[in-house]
Amino acid sequence: VVQDAKAPKIGTSGAIQVFVDAGTQGNHTYEVRLYNNQGTMTAISNAVNVYTR
Repeated sequence: VVQDAKAPKIGTSGAIQVFVDAGTQGNHTYEVRLYNNQGTMTAISNAVNVYTR
């Protein structure tokens, strides 16, 4: 199961305005990855993908 949630874009200051609760809940482990528009791990901007496994 993959759940994608749009996160608000952040300014050039680099401050992250998104709170993510990543951890174990019940029998589900959540892996959180943050991407910018280019799909890389720098300059996090607009998307938070939460994967259940």
